[in-house]
Amino acid sequence: MQRKDLALRVLSTAAIMSIVTSIAAPAFADVYYIGKGSIDVEATTDADGKQYVKVTQGGTTYEDKSNEIVIKDGTSEADTTLTEAKRAEGTRANPAVAPAAGAATQELEAAGSADAAGESQPDPDAAFTLSEAEEDSAQTQEGKDTTEEKKEPAEDSPKEDVVYEYAPADPDSEQQATKPTLSVSAAPTAKTKEDTLDDAPAADPAPTTPAEGSAEKPTKNVIRVINNWVGDAAKELKIRLSNVNIKAENAGRKAAMDVSGGGKTKVELDGQNVLDSYSVLYQAGLRKQGEGTLTITDETNDTGKKITTPKSESDTSGSLTAKGAGGNGAAGIGGSVAEGTKNIIIEGYATVHAAGGDWGAGIGGGGYYGEEKPGDAENIIIQGYATVDAESGGGGAGIGGGYAGNAKNIIIRGHSKVKATARDGAAIGGGSAGWGSYYGGSAKGIVICDHATVAARSDMGHGAAIGAAGDNGKDTEAEVTIGTAGATAEQEDVHVTATGFYGSAIGNGAKDTKVTIQGHSTIRMESQRENSTAIGSKDGNVEVNIKDNVTIDAKDEGTSIRYEGGGSGIGGEDIRGDSNRKVVVNIDGGTNEKVKIGDGVQIFGKYGAISATEVNIGNNVLLKMIPWKSPDDKYINVNGAEAAVGTRNNPAAGGLVNTIGDNTELWYYSKGWQQKIVHGKNVCTKKEIGRASCRERV
Repeated sequence: MQRKDLALRVLSTAAIMSIVTSIAAPAFADVYYIGKGSIDVEATTDADGKQYVKVTQGGTTYEDKSNEIVIKDGTSEADTTLTEAKRAEGTRANPAVAPAAGAATQELEAAGSADAAGESQPDPDAAFTLSEAEEDSAQTQEGKDTTEEKKEPAEDSPKEDVVYEYAPADPDSEQQATKPTLSVSAAPTAKTKEDTLDDAPAADPAPTTPAEGSAEKPTKNVIRVINNWVGDAAKELKIRLSNVNIKAENAGRKAAMDVSGGGKTKVELDGQNVLDSYSVLYQAGLRKQGEGTLTITDETNDTGKKITTPKSESDTSGSLTAKGAGGNGAAGIGGSVAEGTKNIIIEGYATVHAAGGDWGAGIGGGGYYGEEKPGDAENIIIQGYATVDAESGGGGAGIGGGYAGNAKNIIIRGHSKVKATARDGAAIGGGSAGWGSYYGGSAKGIVICDHATVAARSDMGHGAAIGAAGDNGKDTEAEVTIGTAGATAEQEDVHVTATGFYGSAIGNGAKDTKVTIQGHSTIRMESQRENSTAIGSKDGNVEVNIKDNVTIDAKDEGTSIRYEGGGSGIGGEDIRGDSNRKVVVNIDGGTNEKVKIGDGVQIFGKYGAISATEVNIGNNVLLKMIPWKSPDDKYINVNGAEAAVGTRNNPAAGGLVNTIGDNTELWYYSKGWQQKIVHGKNVCTKKEIGRASCRERV
């Protein structure tokens, strides 16, 4: 008997050690529940060059060796929204195990994991291990005759078997098995009528309390990430947010989530996540500091499977809402008050809504605070199939600089969809220039290309829809490129709708502006009030290049905005006041493409549909213009005068007929309808275009 018992004990120990050994291996991911307390994640490197992650929550520090840190709503798998049991094999995470818990806790976690998979096995000791009294009795009986008659137990004294009782398996396989506990089984007893009635189905349980950190119950606990994995061999720190809902409190003075350091951090979004710092003075919703790169993405769905097709508009999974502080506020994603930010990527199938507080950008620099340095924004990329809605609280850009902040390298590409809104700052570009010292507000390296769809709108103030903050800053610069040079309709399909308020729709630098629209791009634009130049700038030196296969139309017919001084013109508006200004407009469809401007809704401007010191119109251009108010208003204004059509027999005299390229059509409005001059035929002066029989060839 001793040998049998010893063998069984050895077998039991071996099984447990096997389980513990399997648990010791790095898991796919470890889970931490935001409802249990604030979470600090630190990616660091020791003196021997080993990279590891320390996670601290509730005073306990874990050395995390998994491939991904998972932060979920709730306090356990029992009350979290998206359980790991519903995820695909190979993508499930285990609750993090505290170092102090030791092997006993690991054994428990192993049992729970096995139960969750439907593979729970009974403890071999439970069936075979004897009590001390039974063991002594067995030893006493050893060597004696074992054939003596055994007494049957009395009916009222049932035999008591010692067993381990496991908690019932959860029908959804979402709960981990509880630790086995000792119990005594008893023989069944007859039931009375009253007992039978007591066994009737119970009433529905009372509603459960919402989980801490869930959609119904935001938590004040926050997340801080410090990633110092740098160098060529540095790994990427991966974090998965799963239905986390944080509403930070001012008492803590901490952002809902803070990412810093020089390493690469990727945040995967599952479910609907909220990072709200609106009530916290000076803090961004998702604060990004340091030289590292923060990538926000949704590459896998809520079951862990790779996403391969665009999500429907009703699909709210893989989303993030981030809100910056109100008042002298901060960015939704980016800098806190008086902080710049850099290196933010939004990609995959992520859906992001970012709202800056007053003076803060939606995505970008933080708001202005006293004499502190304003928040610049650099290297913000939106790509893949990401959907982004960014708005400033006032003064900052929708995407770009905070109040008085500059923007550099804001790139929107892939199949992304972006909506950006601002009040006073640019919707995409520079924050509102500082009124006191006229600093900040420039926008350089703004690029929109591939198959991106962008709607940018300035609801008030002098900021552009896409570009610089405008004439509040005396030295602001704008550099905007839409489309890819030479791209055909098969290669590219960019759609941009840009609406300025007092500022231009696209451009708007006070010192220098360069706008290039190329490739296969479709633009709808207008400036609403006191600035009829929609593409270019009413101030400073301007260069506008429109080429390849571009379509540009006024956003609407403009009847209402004319009364406010708005328009859809191209160039530099009134160029008479500054003889030193240089405003150049180049339009060329090239050899095989076609530039169409005003074909759907004709363009117009107070000082001309096109106003410049130099206008060059090449091959394959269709340009339709209407006067701003009266028929005598200018169409193509060069140095303050209407550009002459000219005649073929006197090329030296100049005129449009001698400078426009092949297959180019210039349409003017006369006697109630649009009429055209086509290069090479129907060449008429402006005064003659009303003659339907005009066939002058000169």
